[in-house]
Amino acid sequence: GRGLEGFGVVLITVAAPTLIVSLSRREDIGLAMGIWALWMPVGSVLMLAIAPLLLGTFGWRGLWAVSAAAALVVLSLLPGLPHHVGTPSGGRLDLKVLRRGGPWLLALAFFCFSSQFFSVFTFLPTHLAQTMGLSTRAATLASALVPAAIIPGNLLGGLLVHRGVRPWMLLALPALPLLLVMPSLLLLPLTPPVTYLLLALYGFFLGIIPTGIFTLAPLLAPTPAATGPILGLALSGQGLGILMGPPLVGWLLESADGWTYPALLLGLALVGLILCAFALGRATPLVARPH
Repeated sequence: GRGLEGFGVVLITVAAPTLIVSLSRREDIGLAMGIWALWMPVGSVLMLAIAPLLLGTFGWRGLWAVSAAAALVVLSLLPGLPHHVGTPSGGRLDLKVLRRGGPWLLALAFFCFSSQFFSVFTFLPTHLAQTMGLSTRAATLASALVPAAIIPGNLLGGLLVHRGVRPWMLLALPALPLLLVMPSLLLLPLTPPVTYLLLALYGFFLGIIPTGIFTLAPLLAPTPAATGPILGLALSGQGLGILMGPPLVGWLLESADGWTYPALLLGLALVGLILCAFALGRATPLVARPH
């Protein structure tokens, strides 16, 4: 059931940006992708806020039932989407674009991003409960600061691209402060106010990055028919990061009995993201700056 659920999420996550690009002017793609990227942090904040109540009252089945109801809401909204824009690809898929290096670099960047983010976010409630003495509910709500702060990061990323900042820079520049924020959050003994501040900073800088990734995908496409395959490949990188990152970090936590080695591994993922960003900057030299 979870596999089918994930398959549906992938279909929507590939189709929605492709539709948005077809409805947007080239100079507005960054802003549109910044708004689109809100789907994950907004949903995460809502579910993290209500999950403890639902779990305590109805158990995990009740929580899943609410998710199913949300999917039905999405289904009811589909008839309101534009039907007359046509398919800019003409129904074709340009798989030749996957012979280029740019799409693979984008997939690798998404792998580095997702493996780092989902590894931290998976173990964050437990980490906060252990280090701050919080209850499970309080630790979950504190963790919700991260997706809450991602929201303004997404919007800022879209605004920066709209104002002329190169999309690849939205991957590199936020990753630099994350190299300091992430290990500080996991390794240093912190007071609660400083912890909450770092959680907000962590989410804010993270939020800028997906906007750059989703903006780069259509800009790397030489034809409209290439946008879908590039997005599909990029999301495969994201999925692989989600699949590999948390189990590996969990194994290191058990083996090393602490966050030192996991934090080092997650730092290397951020370095990999930065290197991919600079390589993508060279792979898209002819992309026009938005006006």
